[in-house]
Amino acid sequence: MTDQQSRASVPQVNSPDVRPIGGPPPQTSAAPAAHPEFHLWKDAPAWRNLLLAAIGISILLVAMPLTRPTTDQAEPDQTTCRVKPLPVAGSPRRGQVVGFLSTDQANTALQRTQANLGMEISPDYIGNVRSLVHVDGAAQGARTIYLVPKGTSVHIGDRVELIGGHIDPNLPCHYIPNLITRDLP
Repeated sequence: MTDQQSRASVPQVNSPDVRPIGGPPPQTSAAPAAHPEFHLWKDAPAWRNLLLAAIGISILLVAMPLTRPTTDQAEPDQTTCRVKPLPVAGSPRRGQVVGFLSTDQANTALQRTQANLGMEISPDYIGNVRSLVHVDGAAQGARTIYLVPKGTSVHIGDRVELIGGHIDPNLPCHYIPNLITRDLP
């Protein structure tokens, strides 16, 4: 079989994407020139409106954080307060005072509680003495922090009545901590 016969038996495919290696580049037709009187801004209102809308949205997105009040500037209200749910104060309980926190320990506990709850303590209870109480029915050695109300005096070993912490109904985003309600005889 000759060289011409072997070429003739191979089917020829005319594909615009296929060209022999080292061959001439494919011929392309030039795109028609745009009309010289056409102006994108003036003659295409859809593009103009799209561009103006994109600019407007960008300006709003940049300006929104600048116009919102920060937590330092605005007093939070009940709807914007992001708090973790507090257990219901429930009925009064009883327990025995087993110790007291130092000022540093009380401040550390206060900061940790405020961070965990996502709200601040009611201002009326910031300076109260913090006591450690073993609540009746709790595991042996378990102690819970309860605040001693101003004007009340308790001592280690005293039996006391207790109420759990709850949200302050008079101040949104503030809580009333666990309190000793009275010293039992």
